[in-house]
Amino acid sequence: MDLETVNKLELHYFLEDESHSIDAFVRNKCEAEILTVAKDLIIALGYDIDILSEAPTEGGFKDFWKFIKKNKAELALSVSAIALIVQITAIILSRIPTSNPDLQRLQRENLQIDNEEKKLNIEKLKKELNKTGTQKRKPEANCRQ
Repeated sequence: MDLETVNKLELHYFLEDESHSIDAFVRNKCEAEILTVAKDLIIALGYDIDILSEAPTEGGFKDFWKFIKKNKAELALSVSAIALIVQITAIILSRIPTSNPDLQRLQRENLQIDNEEKKLNIEKLKKELNKTGTQKRKPEANCRQ
């Protein structure tokens, strides 16, 4: 990696459906969050670095952001740290389980059926208990002297 290209960060969106379009608001929000992280890191390091957006290239959404700084070492460290944070964030976010609405609906239905079955079993046991309780009672003798 030479010092002329170390000042660039490439964002390449890999889309699950292999399409070549992305919701503009989603893309903008993603980029805004990445830029916020980059800006916060640059401020925390005490550097004065500007970020420029270069024109996208053919073959999907690839944006190249050019970082401008005279001190190449500071610039290389900043871009490397930002790239690392973006990569780690992407790995973490890819591990978050997604919800399955059909599975959740079936689980709710199953819980409702289980609850209904338990209620019916309780009613059945109560009836059996009442039935055996009345059969075991002995008639009381009414004795008067």
